[in-house]
Amino acid sequence: MKELLRNGADVHARDYHDTTCLIAAARSASVEEVKLLIKYGADVTAQNQDGISSLHMASRYSYEAYDIIQILLDNGADVNARDYLLFPIFDIYKVDINTRDDDGNTPLHLLIDSDSVDILTFCRQSSIDLNAQNHEGETPLHRASGTIDGERIAMLIKHGANVNSVDNRGRTPLDHAFTDGTANLLIESGGKRGTT
Repeated sequence: MKELLRNGADVHARDYHDTTCLIAAARSASVEEVKLLIKYGADVTAQNQDGISSLHMASRYSYEAYDIIQILLDNGADVNARDYLLFPIFDIYKVDINTRDDDGNTPLHLLIDSDSVDILTFCRQSSIDLNAQNHEGETPLHRASGTIDGERIAMLIKHGANVNSVDNRGRTPLDHAFTDGTANLLIESGGKRGTT
């Protein structure tokens, strides 16, 4: 590989799956190839057609490849990249997926509003608290109910979100419902109105 790069091979070349050389090197756990590709300017944030970056690939297929993960992070890879392989990265770095921001929101609270995140991935995590309340007493379902995304609401309910949790103002997710469709989904799941 070194000789190819030295003679002008395209470090950004992609295969028929849109996978870069760096993503392939990360999958094969080749520390030397990863270092060499980065030295020649490989983009550590590049993703393939499935949204998988070299960091995701290393964490998914090379659990023993801590060195590769560290090299990628040292060269600008984003540990917070959002795709369906996010959780192996969280697992490697022992990130608490129920951690809270200054307003008491968990990552799930914040990701409800993001169109680029697969909420199903978060819901499948056995350690995630679907009923965590922020400082306003809102759960992720309260937040989702204030949108028009019935699919996310259904996913939260399916995985155990409490449809009758009450926030600090006495409001349930049904009180937050943005559309009739959202309200009907909550009612069909046993949702009731709060005290306000």
